[in-house]
Amino acid sequence: MAALGQFLRAQMERSPQVPGPAALAFALPLLEHVDEVRPMFAALLGQKGARAVQEQFHETLCQLVEESLPTSSAGAVPRGAAVQFVAASFMALARWWVVDAPGLSVGEMHQLFLGFRFPFPHALAPERDPEPVPSPNSCSWSGPEG
Repeated sequence: MAALGQFLRAQMERSPQVPGPAALAFALPLLEHVDEVRPMFAALLGQKGARAVQEQFHETLCQLVEESLPTSSAGAVPRGAAVQFVAASFMALARWWVVDAPGLSVGEMHQLFLGFRFPFPHALAPERDPEPVPSPNSCSWSGPEG
C-alpha cells in the first residue's frame, strides 16, 4: 500500500488544480485509479480475507488526508476525527460506486464527493498537546467489525 500512496502523491503533483479543498486533492486521482482497477477493487471489497488490504487502503487514505490538511486552524473538530471522517467517507462512497452505481463517471463521483459537507478546514480544532486519555492514531482503523 505504500506504493499506492506514492502513486497517488505523484498523480496529485502532476494533476492540475482540481476544485475543492486541498485536503480532498487525493479524491480525483484515487477515483481515477479505482476506475482503472474496478474489478479488483470490487473483489477486495467483498472478501473477508482482504480485510488487511482494506485496512491498509484506509491507512493510506488517512495519511493522504493528514498530509493535505492545514497544520492548524480554528474550530471545534479534532484533526484526527476529521481525518477519519474523510477517509471513511471516501471508502464508503467508492464502495457504493463500484457495487451499486457503476454507471457513474469518475467526474460525477468526484463532484458527488466534493458535494458532501466535510469538517474542515475552518472547523478543525487547533493542534493541542496530547490529552491524558490515550487516543488512537488518526490513521488506524479496525473496520466496521471491530
